[in-house]
Amino acid sequence: MKKTFTLMAMAAMTFSLSAETVYLANPGKLKQNVLSGTELGTDVPEGFSMQCMNPEKNLESGNEFTINGTNYRAIKFSNGAENTVTLPEGYVATKVTFYTTINKDAATERPCYWAEVAGTTYTLDDNNGIIDSFKNYENPNIQSFDIPNLNVFTFKNTGEQPFSVLEITYKEAGEDEEPAGALMAWDFTKWSDATVANLKAGANWSDIEKAADTEPTEASKDNCFWQVSCTEGLNADKYLTANDVVIEELEGLVYTNEKSNRSLAIAVNYPSTSLGTYHGPAYLWLGSKEINYFIIPNVPAGATIKMGVESHKSSDARGVVLSVGEETLNAPNGEAVAVPTTYTEQEWLVPADGATLNDVQIKNTNGCHIYFITVTEGSGTTAVDNIAIDENAPVEYYNLQGVRVANPENGFYIKRQGNKAEKVLVK
Repeated sequence: MKKTFTLMAMAAMTFSLSAETVYLANPGKLKQNVLSGTELGTDVPEGFSMQCMNPEKNLESGNEFTINGTNYRAIKFSNGAENTVTLPEGYVATKVTFYTTINKDAATERPCYWAEVAGTTYTLDDNNGIIDSFKNYENPNIQSFDIPNLNVFTFKNTGEQPFSVLEITYKEAGEDEEPAGALMAWDFTKWSDATVANLKAGANWSDIEKAADTEPTEASKDNCFWQVSCTEGLNADKYLTANDVVIEELEGLVYTNEKSNRSLAIAVNYPSTSLGTYHGPAYLWLGSKEINYFIIPNVPAGATIKMGVESHKSSDARGVVLSVGEETLNAPNGEAVAVPTTYTEQEWLVPADGATLNDVQIKNTNGCHIYFITVTEGSGTTAVDNIAIDENAPVEYYNLQGVRVANPENGFYIKRQGNKAEKVLVK
Protein backbone atom coordinates (compact mmCIF):
# COMPACT_ATOMS: atom_id res chain seq x y z
CA MET A 1 0.00 0.00 0.00
CA LYS A 2 1.40 3.41 -0.98
CA LYS A 3 -0.66 5.62 1.28
CA THR A 4 -3.02 5.22 4.22
CA PHE A 5 -5.22 8.26 4.91
CA THR A 6 -6.52 8.90 8.40
CA LEU A 7 -9.13 11.38 9.52
CA MET A 8 -7.29 12.76 12.51
CA ALA A 9 -4.74 11.25 14.80
CA MET A 10 -3.50 8.10 13.08
CA ALA A 11 -0.09 7.16 11.70
CA ALA A 12 -0.44 7.33 7.97
CA MET A 13 1.57 5.35 5.46
CA THR A 14 4.61 3.56 4.15
CA PHE A 15 6.66 6.64 3.44
CA SER A 16 10.19 7.96 3.66
CA LEU A 17 11.38 11.50 3.13
CA SER A 18 15.00 10.29 3.01
CA ALA A 19 14.81 7.90 0.06
CA GLU A 20 17.92 8.02 -2.14
CA THR A 21 18.72 7.08 -5.72
CA VAL A 22 21.86 5.71 -7.30
CA TYR A 23 22.77 4.86 -10.91
CA LEU A 24 24.53 1.55 -11.56
CA ALA A 25 26.68 1.51 -14.69
CA ASN A 26 30.10 0.30 -15.91
CA PRO A 27 32.30 3.41 -16.15
CA GLY A 28 35.54 1.42 -16.23
CA LYS A 29 34.47 -0.78 -19.18
CA LEU A 30 35.15 -3.82 -17.01
CA LYS A 31 34.45 -7.36 -18.14
CA GLN A 32 33.87 -9.47 -15.06
CA ASN A 33 31.23 -11.53 -13.30
CA VAL A 34 30.76 -9.12 -10.37
CA LEU A 35 30.84 -5.32 -10.25
CA SER A 36 30.82 -3.60 -6.86
CA GLY A 37 31.09 -0.19 -5.25
CA THR A 38 32.85 2.39 -7.41
CA GLU A 39 33.15 -0.16 -10.23
CA LEU A 40 29.44 0.62 -10.74
CA GLY A 41 29.99 4.40 -10.64
CA THR A 42 32.13 6.96 -8.87
CA ASP A 43 29.19 8.01 -6.68
CA VAL A 44 28.02 4.48 -5.84
CA PRO A 45 28.41 3.74 -2.09
CA GLU A 46 30.38 0.73 -0.94
CA GLY A 47 28.12 -2.26 -0.37
CA PHE A 48 26.34 -2.05 -3.71
CA SER A 49 27.15 -4.92 -6.05
CA MET A 50 25.80 -6.62 -9.15
CA GLN A 51 26.52 -10.18 -10.28
CA CYS A 52 25.67 -12.28 -13.29
CA MET A 53 24.41 -15.54 -11.80
CA ASN A 54 25.76 -17.58 -14.72
CA PRO A 55 29.40 -18.04 -13.61
CA GLU A 56 30.48 -18.52 -17.22
CA LYS A 57 29.16 -15.10 -18.21
CA ASN A 58 30.35 -11.58 -17.41
CA LEU A 59 28.92 -8.13 -16.97
CA GLU A 60 30.48 -6.17 -19.81
CA SER A 61 30.18 -2.58 -21.04
CA GLY A 62 28.12 -0.88 -23.70
CA ASN A 63 27.98 2.67 -25.01
CA GLU A 64 27.38 5.84 -23.02
CA PHE A 65 23.83 6.98 -22.32
CA THR A 66 22.77 10.52 -21.52
CA ILE A 67 20.34 10.46 -18.61
CA ASN A 68 19.06 13.76 -17.23
CA GLY A 69 22.10 15.53 -18.64
CA THR A 70 24.68 13.08 -17.23
CA ASN A 71 26.60 10.44 -19.20
CA TYR A 72 26.71 6.84 -17.93
CA ARG A 73 28.51 3.88 -19.46
CA ALA A 74 25.87 1.16 -19.86
CA ILE A 75 26.29 -2.43 -18.72
CA LYS A 76 26.00 -5.09 -21.41
CA PHE A 77 24.03 -8.02 -20.03
CA SER A 78 24.16 -11.61 -21.17
CA ASN A 79 20.87 -12.45 -22.86
CA GLY A 80 18.57 -14.51 -20.61
CA ALA A 81 21.01 -14.69 -17.69
CA GLU A 82 19.74 -13.86 -14.21
CA ASN A 83 21.48 -10.96 -12.47
CA THR A 84 21.49 -10.02 -8.79
CA VAL A 85 21.72 -6.56 -7.23
CA THR A 86 22.83 -6.37 -3.59
CA LEU A 87 22.51 -3.22 -1.47
CA PRO A 88 24.60 -2.26 1.57
CA GLU A 89 23.59 -3.91 4.81
CA GLY A 90 20.67 -2.09 6.41
CA TYR A 91 19.26 -0.70 3.14
CA VAL A 92 16.47 -1.92 0.89
CA ALA A 93 15.45 -1.15 -2.69
CA THR A 94 11.97 0.23 -3.34
CA LYS A 95 12.17 0.76 -7.10
CA VAL A 96 14.39 0.03 -10.10
CA THR A 97 14.30 1.95 -13.37
CA PHE A 98 16.02 0.47 -16.43
CA TYR A 99 17.40 2.79 -19.14
CA THR A 100 17.96 0.39 -22.01
CA THR A 101 18.80 -0.01 -25.67
CA ILE A 102 19.03 -3.25 -27.60
CA ASN A 103 22.41 -4.31 -28.97
CA LYS A 104 21.05 -4.27 -32.52
CA ASP A 105 20.81 -1.64 -35.23
CA ALA A 106 17.19 -2.40 -36.13
CA ALA A 107 14.14 -4.38 -35.07
CA THR A 108 14.44 -8.16 -34.88
CA GLU A 109 12.06 -11.08 -34.61
CA ARG A 110 13.00 -11.57 -30.94
CA PRO A 111 11.27 -8.88 -28.84
CA CYS A 112 13.42 -7.89 -25.87
CA TYR A 113 11.79 -7.23 -22.49
CA TRP A 114 12.39 -7.72 -18.77
CA ALA A 115 11.12 -11.23 -18.07
CA GLU A 116 11.71 -11.20 -14.30
CA VAL A 117 12.24 -8.45 -11.76
CA ALA A 118 12.41 -8.99 -7.98
CA GLY A 119 10.85 -12.44 -8.21
CA THR A 120 7.92 -11.42 -10.44
CA THR A 121 7.90 -12.96 -13.91
CA TYR A 122 6.49 -11.24 -16.99
CA THR A 123 5.34 -12.49 -20.35
CA LEU A 124 5.40 -10.61 -23.62
CA ASP A 125 1.71 -9.81 -23.15
CA ASP A 126 1.66 -8.68 -19.53
CA ASN A 127 5.06 -6.99 -19.35
CA ASN A 128 4.78 -3.20 -19.08
CA GLY A 129 6.36 -2.67 -22.50
CA ILE A 130 9.01 -4.26 -24.67
CA ILE A 131 12.35 -2.53 -25.19
CA ASP A 132 12.07 -0.63 -28.44
CA SER A 133 15.29 1.42 -28.60
CA PHE A 134 17.96 0.01 -30.94
CA LYS A 135 21.36 1.58 -30.13
CA ASN A 136 19.73 5.00 -29.69
CA TYR A 137 21.92 6.01 -26.78
CA GLU A 138 20.45 9.50 -26.40
CA ASN A 139 16.93 8.07 -26.07
CA PRO A 140 17.03 4.79 -24.18
CA ASN A 141 13.86 2.91 -23.37
CA ILE A 142 12.74 3.60 -19.77
CA GLN A 143 10.88 1.08 -17.62
CA SER A 144 10.31 1.08 -13.87
CA PHE A 145 9.40 -1.71 -11.46
CA ASP A 146 8.48 -1.47 -7.78
CA ILE A 147 10.73 -3.48 -5.45
CA PRO A 148 9.12 -4.70 -2.20
CA ASN A 149 11.78 -3.39 0.20
CA LEU A 150 14.48 -5.93 -0.66
CA ASN A 151 18.16 -5.86 0.25
CA VAL A 152 18.83 -8.27 -2.63
CA PHE A 153 16.81 -8.59 -5.82
CA THR A 154 17.17 -10.30 -9.17
CA PHE A 155 16.29 -9.47 -12.76
CA LYS A 156 16.73 -10.90 -16.25
CA ASN A 157 15.72 -10.11 -19.81
CA THR A 158 14.68 -12.27 -22.70
CA GLY A 159 15.07 -11.70 -26.44
CA GLU A 160 18.02 -9.73 -27.76
CA GLN A 161 20.99 -8.62 -25.68
CA PRO A 162 20.41 -5.30 -23.83
CA PHE A 163 22.65 -2.40 -22.84
CA SER A 164 21.29 -0.86 -19.63
CA VAL A 165 21.88 1.60 -16.81
CA LEU A 166 19.94 0.92 -13.59
CA GLU A 167 18.54 3.64 -11.35
CA ILE A 168 17.90 2.23 -7.87
CA THR A 169 15.65 4.00 -5.38
CA TYR A 170 16.51 2.83 -1.87
CA LYS A 171 16.11 3.68 1.80
CA GLU A 172 17.14 2.46 5.21
CA ALA A 173 15.41 -0.73 6.25
CA GLY A 174 12.64 -0.04 8.75
CA GLU A 175 11.84 3.43 7.39
CA ASP A 176 8.24 2.35 6.82
CA GLU A 177 7.23 4.26 9.91
CA GLU A 178 5.64 7.62 9.27
CA PRO A 179 7.30 10.87 10.37
CA ALA A 180 6.90 11.47 14.11
CA GLY A 181 3.49 12.81 15.00
CA ALA A 182 2.10 12.31 11.50
CA LEU A 183 -1.64 12.81 11.25
CA MET A 184 -1.97 12.47 7.48
CA ALA A 185 0.47 11.83 4.65
CA TRP A 186 0.53 11.26 0.91
CA ASP A 187 3.38 10.09 -1.32
CA PHE A 188 3.30 10.89 -5.05
CA THR A 189 6.65 9.29 -5.90
CA LYS A 190 5.45 5.68 -5.97
CA TRP A 191 2.27 5.12 -7.97
CA SER A 192 1.08 1.54 -7.58
CA ASP A 193 0.81 -0.91 -10.47
CA ALA A 194 -2.96 -0.93 -9.95
CA THR A 195 -3.14 2.86 -10.23
CA VAL A 196 -1.04 2.86 -13.40
CA ALA A 197 -3.23 0.14 -14.93
CA ASN A 198 -6.37 2.16 -14.12
CA LEU A 199 -4.85 5.33 -15.57
CA LYS A 200 -4.14 3.44 -18.80
CA ALA A 201 -7.63 1.94 -18.90
CA GLY A 202 -9.61 4.96 -17.71
CA ALA A 203 -11.33 7.00 -20.42
CA ASN A 204 -10.75 10.25 -18.54
CA TRP A 205 -6.95 9.93 -18.41
CA SER A 206 -4.59 10.11 -21.36
CA ASP A 207 -0.84 10.09 -21.95
CA ILE A 208 -1.46 12.71 -24.66
CA GLU A 209 -0.87 16.16 -23.19
CA LYS A 210 -2.55 18.39 -25.78
CA ALA A 211 -6.18 17.89 -26.82
CA ALA A 212 -5.28 18.68 -30.43
CA ASP A 213 -2.69 15.89 -30.62
CA THR A 214 -3.52 12.32 -31.56
CA GLU A 215 -0.45 10.45 -30.25
CA PRO A 216 1.63 10.70 -27.08
CA THR A 217 5.24 11.73 -27.25
CA GLU A 218 7.88 9.07 -26.77
CA ALA A 219 8.59 10.46 -23.30
CA SER A 220 4.96 10.66 -22.15
CA LYS A 221 3.71 7.31 -23.50
CA ASP A 222 2.60 5.23 -20.51
CA ASN A 223 4.67 7.57 -18.30
CA CYS A 224 2.48 10.64 -17.71
CA PHE A 225 -1.32 10.88 -17.67
CA TRP A 226 -3.41 14.04 -18.00
CA GLN A 227 -6.97 14.38 -16.72
CA VAL A 228 -8.93 14.79 -19.97
CA SER A 229 -12.03 16.42 -18.47
CA CYS A 230 -11.90 18.18 -15.13
CA THR A 231 -15.64 17.71 -14.53
CA GLU A 232 -15.48 13.92 -14.81
CA GLY A 233 -13.81 11.17 -12.84
CA LEU A 234 -14.88 12.39 -9.38
CA ASN A 235 -16.96 10.35 -6.99
CA ALA A 236 -19.41 11.77 -4.46
CA ASP A 237 -16.58 12.68 -2.08
CA LYS A 238 -14.68 14.52 -4.82
CA TYR A 239 -11.84 12.00 -4.74
CA LEU A 240 -10.18 11.53 -8.11
CA THR A 241 -10.88 8.28 -9.92
CA ALA A 242 -9.32 6.38 -12.80
CA ASN A 243 -11.24 3.62 -14.55
CA ASP A 244 -14.05 4.29 -12.00
CA VAL A 245 -11.73 3.43 -9.11
CA VAL A 246 -10.58 5.97 -6.52
CA ILE A 247 -6.86 6.64 -7.03
CA GLU A 248 -5.42 5.24 -3.81
CA GLU A 249 -2.48 7.65 -3.61
CA LEU A 250 -4.90 10.63 -3.72
CA GLU A 251 -7.62 9.25 -1.49
CA GLY A 252 -8.55 11.68 1.26
CA LEU A 253 -7.58 14.77 -0.77
CA VAL A 254 -10.62 16.63 -2.07
CA TYR A 255 -10.18 17.86 -5.66
CA THR A 256 -12.04 20.96 -6.73
CA ASN A 257 -11.02 21.88 -10.30
CA GLU A 258 -14.08 22.31 -12.50
CA LYS A 259 -12.70 24.69 -15.11
CA SER A 260 -9.45 23.66 -16.83
CA ASN A 261 -9.24 20.37 -18.75
CA ARG A 262 -5.87 18.63 -18.95
CA SER A 263 -4.54 20.88 -16.19
CA LEU A 264 -3.82 18.04 -13.77
CA ALA A 265 -1.40 15.22 -14.50
CA ILE A 266 0.08 12.20 -12.76
CA ALA A 267 3.72 11.65 -13.68
CA VAL A 268 4.61 8.00 -13.20
CA ASN A 269 8.02 8.13 -14.88
CA TYR A 270 8.51 11.55 -16.47
CA PRO A 271 11.88 12.86 -15.26
CA SER A 272 12.25 15.93 -17.47
CA THR A 273 10.76 18.06 -20.25
CA SER A 274 12.08 20.83 -22.46
CA LEU A 275 11.29 23.20 -19.58
CA GLY A 276 13.45 21.59 -16.93
CA THR A 277 15.13 18.61 -15.29
CA TYR A 278 13.22 17.57 -12.20
CA HIS A 279 13.85 16.23 -8.72
CA GLY A 280 12.39 12.85 -9.63
CA PRO A 281 10.37 11.13 -12.35
CA ALA A 282 7.15 10.66 -10.35
CA TYR A 283 5.00 13.46 -8.95
CA LEU A 284 1.59 15.14 -8.95
CA TRP A 285 1.54 17.87 -11.59
CA LEU A 286 -0.76 20.88 -11.20
CA GLY A 287 -0.56 22.55 -14.57
CA SER A 288 -3.00 25.47 -14.51
CA LYS A 289 -3.23 28.58 -12.34
CA GLU A 290 -6.98 28.87 -12.83
CA ILE A 291 -9.33 26.80 -10.65
CA ASN A 292 -7.06 23.84 -9.91
CA TYR A 293 -6.51 22.92 -6.30
CA PHE A 294 -6.86 20.30 -3.57
CA ILE A 295 -8.24 20.52 -0.05
CA ILE A 296 -6.89 18.67 2.99
CA PRO A 297 -9.95 18.25 5.23
CA ASN A 298 -10.04 18.26 9.03
CA VAL A 299 -6.54 19.57 9.76
CA PRO A 300 -6.21 20.36 13.49
CA ALA A 301 -5.30 23.84 14.68
CA GLY A 302 -1.55 24.18 15.25
CA ALA A 303 -0.58 21.43 12.79
CA THR A 304 2.34 21.76 10.39
CA ILE A 305 1.97 20.87 6.72
CA LYS A 306 5.12 19.90 4.82
CA MET A 307 5.37 19.45 1.06
CA GLY A 308 8.04 18.79 -1.56
CA VAL A 309 7.39 21.32 -4.34
CA GLU A 310 9.13 22.45 -7.53
CA SER A 311 8.37 24.60 -10.56
CA HIS A 312 7.58 22.86 -13.84
CA LYS A 313 9.58 25.57 -15.62
CA SER A 314 12.92 25.90 -13.90
CA SER A 315 13.37 29.50 -15.06
CA ASP A 316 10.12 30.60 -13.35
CA ALA A 317 9.08 30.65 -9.71
CA ARG A 318 6.02 28.42 -9.44
CA GLY A 319 4.59 26.63 -6.46
CA VAL A 320 1.60 26.47 -4.14
CA VAL A 321 -0.19 28.75 -1.70
CA LEU A 322 -1.99 27.24 1.30
CA SER A 323 -4.94 28.91 2.97
CA VAL A 324 -7.76 28.39 5.43
CA GLY A 325 -10.76 30.36 4.28
CA GLU A 326 -9.47 33.82 3.37
CA GLU A 327 -6.30 33.49 5.48
CA THR A 328 -3.04 32.59 3.70
CA LEU A 329 -0.85 30.30 5.79
CA ASN A 330 2.74 31.21 6.63
CA ALA A 331 5.79 29.18 7.62
CA PRO A 332 6.13 28.11 11.29
CA ASN A 333 8.47 31.10 11.85
CA GLY A 334 5.71 33.48 10.74
CA GLU A 335 7.32 34.39 7.42
CA ALA A 336 5.65 34.01 4.04
CA VAL A 337 6.50 30.79 2.19
CA ALA A 338 8.44 31.67 -0.97
CA VAL A 339 7.39 30.25 -4.32
CA PRO A 340 10.28 28.01 -5.51
CA THR A 341 11.96 27.47 -8.87
CA THR A 342 13.74 24.21 -8.02
CA TYR A 343 12.76 21.39 -5.68
CA THR A 344 12.19 22.67 -2.15
CA GLU A 345 10.71 21.09 0.97
CA GLN A 346 8.44 23.72 2.50
CA GLU A 347 6.35 24.03 5.67
CA TRP A 348 3.15 25.88 6.57
CA LEU A 349 1.58 26.35 10.01
CA VAL A 350 -2.15 26.12 10.64
CA PRO A 351 -2.90 28.80 13.28
CA ALA A 352 -3.38 27.38 16.76
CA ASP A 353 -5.91 30.03 17.70
CA GLY A 354 -8.33 29.23 14.89
CA ALA A 355 -11.01 26.59 14.50
CA THR A 356 -10.38 23.17 16.03
CA LEU A 357 -10.53 21.52 12.59
CA ASN A 358 -9.71 23.25 9.32
CA ASP A 359 -10.07 22.58 5.60
CA VAL A 360 -6.73 23.63 4.12
CA GLN A 361 -6.73 24.63 0.46
CA ILE A 362 -3.68 23.90 -1.71
CA LYS A 363 -3.72 26.15 -4.77
CA ASN A 364 -0.93 26.37 -7.32
CA THR A 365 0.38 29.68 -8.65
CA ASN A 366 1.12 28.04 -12.02
CA GLY A 367 2.43 24.74 -13.33
CA CYS A 368 4.28 22.94 -10.52
CA HIS A 369 4.96 19.51 -9.07
CA ILE A 370 4.14 18.09 -5.63
CA TYR A 371 6.15 15.06 -4.45
CA PHE A 372 4.67 14.50 -1.00
CA ILE A 373 2.40 16.00 1.64
CA THR A 374 2.57 15.34 5.38
CA VAL A 375 0.50 16.82 8.18
CA THR A 376 2.15 16.62 11.60
CA GLU A 377 1.35 17.83 15.09
CA GLY A 378 3.07 21.04 16.16
CA SER A 379 3.68 22.51 19.57
CA GLY A 380 0.47 24.49 19.21
CA THR A 381 -1.68 21.65 17.94
CA THR A 382 -4.95 21.17 19.71
CA ALA A 383 -4.63 17.70 21.22
CA VAL A 384 -7.25 15.42 19.74
CA ASP A 385 -7.66 13.57 22.98
CA ASN A 386 -8.57 16.81 24.77
CA ILE A 387 -11.41 17.77 22.45
CA ALA A 388 -14.72 17.46 24.25
CA ILE A 389 -16.98 14.81 22.83
CA ASP A 390 -20.54 15.67 21.97
CA GLU A 391 -22.21 12.54 23.28
CA ASN A 392 -25.23 13.24 21.12
CA ALA A 393 -23.18 13.43 17.90
CA PRO A 394 -23.51 10.43 15.60
CA VAL A 395 -20.68 7.89 15.56
CA GLU A 396 -18.96 7.16 12.25
CA TYR A 397 -16.38 4.49 11.46
CA TYR A 398 -13.69 4.58 8.77
CA ASN A 399 -11.16 1.97 7.72
CA LEU A 400 -7.46 2.80 7.75
CA GLN A 401 -7.69 4.07 4.16
CA GLY A 402 -10.16 6.76 5.20
CA VAL A 403 -13.20 5.05 3.66
CA ARG A 404 -16.41 5.12 5.67
CA VAL A 405 -17.64 1.70 6.88
CA ALA A 406 -21.29 1.23 7.81
CA ASN A 407 -20.89 -1.95 9.86
CA PRO A 408 -17.30 -2.39 11.07
CA GLU A 409 -16.19 -5.79 12.31
CA ASN A 410 -13.02 -7.70 13.19
CA GLY A 411 -10.28 -5.14 12.87
CA PHE A 412 -8.93 -1.66 13.53
CA TYR A 413 -10.98 1.37 12.54
CA ILE A 414 -11.09 5.13 13.06
CA LYS A 415 -14.05 6.00 15.27
CA ARG A 416 -15.24 9.57 14.84
CA GLN A 417 -17.81 11.32 17.03
CA GLY A 418 -18.24 15.05 16.68
CA ASN A 419 -14.76 16.61 16.62
CA LYS A 420 -12.94 13.64 18.11
CA ALA A 421 -11.41 10.70 16.27
CA GLU A 422 -9.59 7.71 17.70
CA LYS A 423 -8.28 4.33 16.63
CA VAL A 424 -10.36 1.44 18.01
CA LEU A 425 -10.32 -2.32 17.72
CA VAL A 426 -13.67 -3.77 16.74
CA LYS A 427 -14.19 -7.49 17.47
